[in-house]
Amino acid sequence: MKTKNIFFKSIFILTICSILLTLYFYPNLPNEIPIHFDYLGNPDNYGPRSFTFFTAFLPLIVLVLLKIIPKFDPKSASYKLHQKAYTIFIAFLVLLFILLHWVSLYVALGYNLPIQKVVPISIGILFIVIGNYMPQIRPNYTYGIKLPWTLADENNWRATHRIGGYCYIASGILFLLTGFASSLLISACLLVAFIFLFIPMLYSYLYFKRHINK
Repeated sequence: MKTKNIFFKSIFILTICSILLTLYFYPNLPNEIPIHFDYLGNPDNYGPRSFTFFTAFLPLIVLVLLKIIPKFDPKSASYKLHQKAYTIFIAFLVLLFILLHWVSLYVALGYNLPIQKVVPISIGILFIVIGNYMPQIRPNYTYGIKLPWTLADENNWRATHRIGGYCYIASGILFLLTGFASSLLISACLLVAFIFLFIPMLYSYLYFKRHINK
């Protein structure tokens, strides 16, 4: 428990530092900043620079919510069993939001960043980490593959998350590849990656149908 508290304090301090640095750079931002990029890394949508506050505070909001939510989860006891997996998930998710915030901020400040590489590689790493720890996740209503069939049957939950682990790792690897692939291969890799993300849902339903009368 002590280690867990140190972790949350460390991530909290990191998010606060990110917010303070954003306030420091804010006066140098243009009136409009890029808020969305296409798959080639080119800005395709802009918003007021005040939008920077939203992306700056988002990691903190996510951290606080993920800290509080388990207390209200009907299956809150499960978090003691998958505490390590949940803690690592929070760490990488919050770090991803901080990274995306600073990528957008740096582009707005005029720096040239290979967004088409940084973003998919970062997402790929997150998926690989989630997939690696997915089999450890126990039934709950907040974190994991939450379907009517997984929540109703613990065996379905375990089997789905075991398969889901492999699928998320495969999807993560494909996202990594998009950071180095040509524009023609990027679409194909992303399509297959998203298919891998839906496979566990289909597997869970088929598992339910196969065991419904047993």
